[in-house]
Order: sequence, then C-alpha cells, then structure tokens
Amino acid sequence: MLIFDIETGPLPEERLRELLPPFDESKVDVVTGEFDPATVKCGNIGGPTSEKGKAKIEEARKAHEAAKSLSATTIAVAKEEHWLKFVERAALSAATGRVLAIGYLASESGKFAVDHGDGDELKLLKSFWAKYAECRQQQRKMVGHHRRAFDVPFLIRRSWILEVDVPVTVIEQGRYLDDIFADTESVWSCGTRDSISLDDLSLALGTGKKPDGVNGAMFHKLWFGTQDERAAAIEYLVNDLRLTAADAVKMGLI
Repeated sequence: MLIFDIETGPLPEERLRELLPPFDESKVDVVTGEFDPATVKCGNIGGPTSEKGKAKIEEARKAHEAAKSLSATTIAVAKEEHWLKFVERAALSAATGRVLAIGYLASESGKFAVDHGDGDELKLLKSFWAKYAECRQQQRKMVGHHRRAFDVPFLIRRSWILEVDVPVTVIEQGRYLDDIFADTESVWSCGTRDSISLDDLSLALGTGKKPDGVNGAMFHKLWFGTQDERAAAIEYLVNDLRLTAADAVKMGLI
C-alpha cells in the first residue's frame, strides 16, 4: 500500500486580497453621523439655551466626536481581524488554499518521499495523479487519514482550478471516490458519522502522537521559514505518514 498525506497553505496574499469577502461595517458597534443637539435632554436645567443647557450640549458634542474618532480605530481593527480570520482559514479550502507538499510512505519497503513539485503546484498535482494511475493499475491501495473528506477532494478541486486533468476513474457516478483510496478515519467510524483526528486516533490506538508545539495550521509558516523550520515541517509530514501507517496496521488495513 501507499500511504499519502497532503499539506496545504494559503494562496499568496495578492490573490487572497482579491478573494476576501467584503467587510460589513454595519455589524461593528460604532458611533457614526453628525452630532444632533436635539438628542441632549436639557429640560430640567433650563432648556438648551440656558448656560447649563449649552454646557451640557457642548459636553455631549465633544463626547460624540471622541466616540467617532475611536470608531474609526475600532473599524480598522475589525477590518484587520476580518482579514486575519480569512487568512487563518484559507488553507482549509481549495478556493483559497494550495497544496504545498505531498508525503508518501511505501508500506512494503518503509521508504519515505516528500514531493513539493519544486514549488510548482501544477507539477505537484500532475505527479500525484500519475501515482494514482500507477497504483490503480497495480490494484495497490492509497491509504490516508481524513482523505475522503479533505485530501482527495482538495486535490481534485485544485486540479480543476489549475486545469490539471483528473483521471476519470477518480470520481465514480459523479459523487463517489474510487475505492483505491482507503481512509483510516472512515474505517474508524464503522459506518457512522463519527470523525476523529489523526492525533486522537493514534493516541487511542497507542501508535504515537503528533509532535508538541507543531500543528497543521503552522505548516506553511514553517515551510516558508528558515532551513531548520523547513526541516521541522518535513518531519511533521513524515510523522503523520508514520502514524497513519501504524494506525492502518492496527486496524487491519495493511
């Protein structure tokens, strides 16, 4: 069997800016518009023309202008949070994310390989579908965790976007993935809707755990970081392959 795992990251910032949903300022609780003196109640201090009334209106005017000034900052902060949340989730969608690397582990030999397509996602996708075609010809299962819900659909969608040919056998009857893909999460669910993370599954089966202080959301930052950080990203990917292989053995898939 061939164990595989993909790692994704957000699209380049320039493209994400183009895809960013509009920010709705009306949902931010701020002060806007011009100050209206009529909103200031002065009946119990001699009315708006009295000295006390004028002083109260002027105080209210200053408070309104201060609130408006603060509102501009509040909106700016809210806009930045809107952007950061979008970027944080970008790697999880094929519309806003991209495939950075695909790891492979041959269960027969125990050999690992990490393909990054020399930074070319199109090349990376073509290579994956070539491996799929080879495995299908050999009737060799491709095993992963959360593959049917995330990895394979992500690869298909990115291929559509980048106009990379997806083998016709990948999707059966327009909705079912080829049985060549085996998913440890699907097997664990035993036909139910239960889902489980790779880390939780591995801990439950006693096969290992993910490294402390590193998670999938950090992968792209490590990948584009220093040489040591890139090495940490690769080790994270390889560890995921090891865990998936060990889980597959314990669940009788290998």
